[in-house]
Amino acid sequence: NSIGSYATFLTQSGQFSIYDYNAASHRFYMLTNGYIGIGTTYPISKLEVSGDTPYALLTLKSENGGANDAFMRFYDEATGPSYSMGLDSSDEKFKIAYASDGDSLTTGTKLVMDTSGNVGIGTTSPNEKLVIKDSTSNAGVKILSYNNAIGTEATLKFATVASDTSYEKAAIITRNYASSFGRSDMHFALDSA
Repeated sequence: NSIGSYATFLTQSGQFSIYDYNAASHRFYMLTNGYIGIGTTYPISKLEVSGDTPYALLTLKSENGGANDAFMRFYDEATGPSYSMGLDSSDEKFKIAYASDGDSLTTGTKLVMDTSGNVGIGTTSPNEKLVIKDSTSNAGVKILSYNNAIGTEATLKFATVASDTSYEKAAIITRNYASSFGRSDMHFALDSA
């Protein structure tokens, strides 16, 4: 069937296509295994979107006046765990949520990023660049260095930066493995390197 410059057809091998004669290109392609390609005739997953564009290849948009969220759901039907990820229209925050058989951004929210770029883990209202909260046990951040060579450090640095590649003054908290400090201790120091 043809409509204007477009045609739909079924190939001899049973693949369905929407073809654009003006662009000499398949706009939509469905293989016999049900895999769908947009911008490609060889999709290697259930849905593959391919293109060379300065714009997003895929947009999820809620059009109901902001009453519903634009999000994706990742769900294991066999065991029930479900992660949801997307834009919560009620507060304009990007969220990742987890719930057993869940389908929501507001139930079991694990990570939030607000419009200021503040990130919250365990809180939906981060008031700093990074806030980590755990209401049931100790909140922790682990910095690991999987190399026990002399001079190897697991380090947390606080710095006033002159650029992305250099800093002027910094305080460091570091755990050295038998380094120049002479033994494997935790050290608090000023670093002007």
